[in-house]
Amino acid sequence: MSDILLPVLIVSAIGVSVGLLLSAVWAIMTVPKDETAQNLTEALPSAECGACEAILDTDIGDVAAKAAIVRCLGICDNTYVKMDYTGFNSCAAAAQLYGGMNACRFGCIGLGDCARECDHHAIELCNEIAIVDRDICVGCGKCAEVCPKQLIELTDRRQAAQVMCSNREKGAVTRKNCRVGCIGCMRCERVCPEGAVKVENFLARVDRSLCTGCGICIMECPTGSIHEII
Repeated sequence: MSDILLPVLIVSAIGVSVGLLLSAVWAIMTVPKDETAQNLTEALPSAECGACEAILDTDIGDVAAKAAIVRCLGICDNTYVKMDYTGFNSCAAAAQLYGGMNACRFGCIGLGDCARECDHHAIELCNEIAIVDRDICVGCGKCAEVCPKQLIELTDRRQAAQVMCSNREKGAVTRKNCRVGCIGCMRCERVCPEGAVKVENFLARVDRSLCTGCGICIMECPTGSIHEII
């Protein structure tokens, strides 16, 4: 009996000693939890919305709040469907089949990958394209990451003008596929007094750092692809 009891006692003593040693090491090595940092992290939406300025009562200077925008106006009234699609209800899946079912291969597919990714329900599908509610959007950028056409980008909330098109084909092709697409005619570039609009690869873009919101490019655009963004 003693031959069995002695090894058991030795093993038990070793186990207790190791347990106490590990507890002591854990107590020494554990970093105290910073409850203030944790509370701030939970309070902030992890986006460029300016909430940190309000919570911390601190001026963050010229850092502009961002919101997403879908650079496409290809609703069903402006373009047409070139083929029927039967498959996964996913923009990423449909894009693998000849760029999607819409005539414009650069346009919004409208199956809602971005809407499903948005945690704040800021995106809805309307007339077969995605629309962002910029009052709800926190600028996290998740929608932009999942868009297979890269149509979604984050812009300053106070931006005045935006070319709502991503088509980079020649004007005649664009006009055939979408009646509100940018045709690269360069009228907006010529009339902008600040030189904020440039046309490259048949597509106009607005330099937000130069745009003053005069609206001349919006009035001059023959297809109505430039919109005022508030």
